[in-house]
Amino acid sequence: MIISASRRTDIPRYYAKWFIRRVRAGHCTVPNPFNPGQVRRVDLRPEAVTALVFWTRFPKLLMPYIPELEHRKLKFYFQYTITRYPDRYEPGAPPAEEAIACFRSLARLLGPGRMIWRYDPIFFTDECDPDDHLQNFARLCAQLQGCTRKVVISFLDEYRRTRSRMRAAGVAYPGDPLQHPGLKPLLQAMVEIAAHHHLGIESCAEPEWLQSYGIATGRCIDERLLQSEFGVRVAYKKDPGQRPLCGCMPSRDIGSNNTCPAGCLYCYATPNPAQAQERFCRHDVKAESLI
Repeated sequence: MIISASRRTDIPRYYAKWFIRRVRAGHCTVPNPFNPGQVRRVDLRPEAVTALVFWTRFPKLLMPYIPELEHRKLKFYFQYTITRYPDRYEPGAPPAEEAIACFRSLARLLGPGRMIWRYDPIFFTDECDPDDHLQNFARLCAQLQGCTRKVVISFLDEYRRTRSRMRAAGVAYPGDPLQHPGLKPLLQAMVEIAAHHHLGIESCAEPEWLQSYGIATGRCIDERLLQSEFGVRVAYKKDPGQRPLCGCMPSRDIGSNNTCPAGCLYCYATPNPAQAQERFCRHDVKAESLI
């Protein structure tokens, strides 16, 4: 069983103490996001966990527990987002230089193969036009060179709540980035810049035509990485619970929606930021479930 920690919230940043307590206990419980009265017990013992995939922006609070996770012989890698967008889009994002320093520290501990950099989602506004993205991406590539082998990109998906949250923040909804006239030149340039810094680019749940620009179709829950980094062989199977264009393997997510207080305007897992903040404040580190 592969554990996802978590697509729904930033466990390494906000809930690291809860997570390590659950690892020590050998299990956690996860309410069904569509039926909270239905609760599932998830086995976290090393013999039951094929691998752990951490999704985060800033795992500083998890870092003291990395040696313990290694000692317990848990296999894990990071999907680590660094975008450095203007604060209005990501009001709770950590300072970019601190996030980069943390990324580099983890890379020294784990190696670049277990550190996946995410530059996503990409969208276009007056403050984030193609030229802005290009300069930002180039600078981040230079700062992360040698600390990772690839960068994952995706594009903003339209959700009704995303549109309304941007409007409330005074941001005109940017529309479908895949239709932006500046996208294709940007992709060509990003591939060249990444290659210059010895990085491959993969897409996350995006159309296959991106391959014509040198952007491979990615899998965030990736059996190929498990084999290359840990020698674990897992037969590929697409997760039927994910979007049609998602190539991920099945995994068990131990997070909960509306629990990340970062407040990113585009976040699909936090439709109600006020509720997320309230849940974070009343989080019980001793509980079996995140909420």
